[in-house]
Amino acid sequence: YHFGAPDPLICARPSLFVIRGGVRAGKTLLATLATVVYDSLYCDVSVARPGELIKALIVAPRLRQAQAPFAHAMGTLSESPQLSKYLQVRNAENAIIVRPDGVKVELGLAAAAPGGTNLRGTWLTACLFTEADFFDAEDAAVNLADNIRAVRPRMLPGGQVGVESSPWADTGPFHKLFTDHFGSPAAGILAFHSDSRSMFPGLEKDGEAQLRASDPDSAAREYDAIPISTSGPDFFPQ
Repeated sequence: YHFGAPDPLICARPSLFVIRGGVRAGKTLLATLATVVYDSLYCDVSVARPGELIKALIVAPRLRQAQAPFAHAMGTLSESPQLSKYLQVRNAENAIIVRPDGVKVELGLAAAAPGGTNLRGTWLTACLFTEADFFDAEDAAVNLADNIRAVRPRMLPGGQVGVESSPWADTGPFHKLFTDHFGSPAAGILAFHSDSRSMFPGLEKDGEAQLRASDPDSAAREYDAIPISTSGPDFFPQ
């Protein structure tokens, strides 16, 4: 696992980070803790007026895909002796935390919409885009780039946009965002890559070995986080 840059990596805390990782590499958990949990509790909300709506959002191509990171956030907040006191209200698709400074933040789920229209109109402590390589193509009505553009001007100081996914293909908005910044941390954007086993050494081996033997391309995508080549014959099977 690495950032594609020589050690030591010198980079200020990014305003946007991209994680491309293998299955069970912990990418969703880590991204959720960094954004929905940490940023919501501790980013600077002083520019918001008293009583103004402040949110942290988990955005996915389909609403049900946002449930896994939301479950990570709720599990961490509710089970932690240090953090559970901040969780005030918990429902199936949203929750309210009361920060140490007394400010309320709503944690919610959203399905991506054209132009990110449902992500506007509020301050954001954090926004996590999950399953990001499975948004529609860049020229589609609902795409990753438009949704990211919608949230970045609405981030509170110190808040972060997280973009995480297992890879699909070596083309598209997620792939471009990752490759543009992997090894070149700049403009407040940092990209991280990891295979599954580097992050989770205890991952079950038999299933991985079977997939590597029967379908090496799928195994490379799922476990090594290497996207499918769109120029290869397997991307458009007969």
